[in-house]
Amino acid sequence: MERDLARIPAVSSARVVIEDDDLREVHIVCAPGRSPKLIGRDVQSLLAAQWGVDIDHRKISVVQLEDAAASDGVDDGRPAETPAPRRPPPPVPTSAPIRIATLAVTVTGHEAEASVILDAGGEHATGRARGVPSWAGQRRLAAAAALDALGSVDERLAGYAVGEVASVRMGSEDVIVVTVVGWSADVEVNVAGAAPIGPAGELRAAADAVLRAFPNRR
Repeated sequence: MERDLARIPAVSSARVVIEDDDLREVHIVCAPGRSPKLIGRDVQSLLAAQWGVDIDHRKISVVQLEDAAASDGVDDGRPAETPAPRRPPPPVPTSAPIRIATLAVTVTGHEAEASVILDAGGEHATGRARGVPSWAGQRRLAAAAALDALGSVDERLAGYAVGEVASVRMGSEDVIVVTVVGWSADVEVNVAGAAPIGPAGELRAAADAVLRAFPNRR
């Protein structure tokens, strides 16, 4: 399935999540040039035609990265789409660069807590998040704690929330992709960040991906 999905124009990476022989989630990373909504429809059509699987559109996550590799230029025969108006960027001022000083996740019984300390030019901000202790849950908590700490640095980000957290294969690297959803100038704002899974592991990559969603702060 992932191999077939990666052949859709503009799609650079695809991952499917199957539990008990049921297709539960589809995560797509794509390059600019085609609307995520259209790519989502292509995913539904391909899965139905090639695999006989009908999947609800709400189970399909499409992340469009500005620096993703361009598609191979195959013409799919559809007329070119008119680009949608660009939404305002998230309200993040340019100032001292921010890095993750510490990241810790503790599991107690049926609950996990992530704690992230950010270093912003010598000033420190702490963020925390609690939730389920599953591995996927811990990745989400690491991202949420980083976003919480970032909201302490810039209060205008306090209303932002973590959307999707996915591990995908891009080229020769495994990366964590995190989407962040917020509200600015009376419209919904969606941003995404990606960070490679290095020696520090997936939890650190999830937190780093949140910072990369706001590049002006790095």
